[in-house]
Amino acid sequence: MIYAMIVVYNKECIDSETIKSIIKWKNQIQLVVFDNSTIQTNNEEYCRNKGIKYFTIGKNAGLSKAYNYVINNLPLDENDYVIVLDDDTELTEQYVEEVLQNIREMEETPVTLVNLHEKEPQEKAEPKADIPLNNLAETITKAVTDSLK
Repeated sequence: MIYAMIVVYNKECIDSETIKSIIKWKNQIQLVVFDNSTIQTNNEEYCRNKGIKYFTIGKNAGLSKAYNYVINNLPLDENDYVIVLDDDTELTEQYVEEVLQNIREMEETPVTLVNLHEKEPQEKAEPKADIPLNNLAETITKAVTDSLK
């Protein structure tokens, strides 16, 4: 499964450029919103109606905690990918198609994610999930660069 994680802050999801530009691929990409808003929004209802996974803790947790929260609460396995996005980036159709194509073509290289916000230090951190990311940053950078040409 390919997840697109979008963190929103004090914004309605319906106004997010990222969500507007990627929602048409929701059959291929599971959209996930973490709502960092400190104001009342209709984001939970919007996400439920659009089939978008929705997470919040009712306050602004910051980006790293939001990312960790979602990763720790998704049913990830070794064949899953998580694309991290902000809420105001308009993704072109070419960009999304290239990312999807490159993910399909990638060889598996596991990356271990650990919970970085443990309150008590541990001797050895146990991996939360192994996710094949295999040069995802390079692939995304190339896709963005190519789409801007």
